[in-house]
Amino acid sequence: MDYTFYAKTTDETREIGRKIAEIAQNDGVLLLGGDLGAGKTTLSGGIGEFLGISDEITSPSFVVNKKYADENGDTVLSHYDFYRLGDDVGIMGDELREDIFNELFVVIEWGGSVLNFLPRPYWRAKISMEKDARKITLEKIA
Repeated sequence: MDYTFYAKTTDETREIGRKIAEIAQNDGVLLLGGDLGAGKTTLSGGIGEFLGISDEITSPSFVVNKKYADENGDTVLSHYDFYRLGDDVGIMGDELREDIFNELFVVIEWGGSVLNFLPRPYWRAKISMEKDARKITLEKIA
């Protein structure tokens, strides 16, 4: 099933992130696309809130990966951004496989180079601007 959401504010984008986490939680892998500044990290913050993370979710652009723990101290979210790596994911591909194997919720920004690492099914979300709102589409890739 495909979903389409619209958000005019940052708070609405976070709320959609919570909804997406609820929808995708059993599969646990989300490929997240959108232009720079589209709201990918804000959406990821909503996913973190759904997973019980109290820390602020920040962009992993410069470190490639950030992991977050819930209030019990259990690591529940692994957030990747492969923008700077392009097609050369190297050892980060191994880390991604490990996170998926360990059943963390995995969010991947700019993940075109890691499609062959992803299990089926996974979810793909795309954020685009449409008039005065963000349009967020979500589809399950079987």
